[in-house]
Amino acid sequence: MGEETSAIYTRDSDAGAVLKDTADYAVNGDIADHSETAGDTSSQSYTYDQLGRLAGSDDLGGDGSCLRHVYGYDGNSNRTSLTTSLSAPGAACTDTGATGLLDERAVLTATSHAGSPRVRPALAGRRGSG
Repeated sequence: MGEETSAIYTRDSDAGAVLKDTADYAVNGDIADHSETAGDTSSQSYTYDQLGRLAGSDDLGGDGSCLRHVYGYDGNSNRTSLTTSLSAPGAACTDTGATGLLDERAVLTATSHAGSPRVRPALAGRRGSG
């Protein structure tokens, strides 16, 4: 790991912690892990491929569930797919056999502005409260 950065926010009345925010960075500067405590603790872990592109993330919620994102790229490093899976509270993060598996394949539409293709998700999945 590279360096860790953290901040703790406290109340004036009793110096109790209101929010703790911590991030760990890899040697190359990419964020590797992030956690936030404000009542419940949530944390995020990030992975990168050999080209330095975001390959995936795991988001551990306060209820113990895990939301995993796995990204796919084409030969030009354009993000072409996002697969999202939600594991049950207490279960390991996984992209196979998870509940609520969503496959969000990006659909490239006509070129929009100055040669930039527009990307429209085929399915917009959201993490709900239950």
